[in-house]
Amino acid sequence: MFFKKDLLSELKQKVLEISSLTKQSLWFTVKYLFDKSADYREKVFEIEEKSDKINLEIIDSVIAHLNKKCERDRRLREFLMIMEISAIFERICDLLEKICRMEETKPEAIDDVLREKLVWMTKKVITMIELSENSMKEEDISDLKRDLEKLDDEIDELFDECRKDIMERLKHKGNEETYGNLLYVIGYLERIGDLAAKVGSRLVFIFEGKHVFIK
Repeated sequence: MFFKKDLLSELKQKVLEISSLTKQSLWFTVKYLFDKSADYREKVFEIEEKSDKINLEIIDSVIAHLNKKCERDRRLREFLMIMEISAIFERICDLLEKICRMEETKPEAIDDVLREKLVWMTKKVITMIELSENSMKEEDISDLKRDLEKLDDEIDELFDECRKDIMERLKHKGNEETYGNLLYVIGYLERIGDLAAKVGSRLVFIFEGKHVFIK
């Protein structure tokens, strides 16, 4: 057996822990939607960070074991992180598909101010992805964490601005469905920015062998 039984048992327990945390997070999220308690929101944030740490613990455990069986050090990290980075990009594509399925959104209802902010959010996300692409090609991550965090903060600011603009428009009758959908759109774009930051953190792990949180 390639993986020892006790290691498999440990890994399964960690996956079950993430699964349990995910269920908790779902309920905390729903409760937050109902009464806006800051405690519920903080629980969701805490679980997100904890689940990421458990995921990294699983990766570390697998690498430690595989190092004894096959390739060592950076090469092994690279193989595993490439798979995870690919999964992150696939998740981004899923979110973009969700946006494109919102057929009720009327383009004419999106004025120039809001349109420009949406374009800037998109451009900044693309820039985050390109920074990681360049780091991967050039094998240089010296400024990656700093640059990604700056862009992620800028995306968060644009998200807040867009949300306020959309909420203001929802106060008036007309195009409620479009503006309601746009709240989802900016939420997805903000989330895609977070995922793009995760790609960078995985690259740091490939080249430096240490875990960093970029957000």
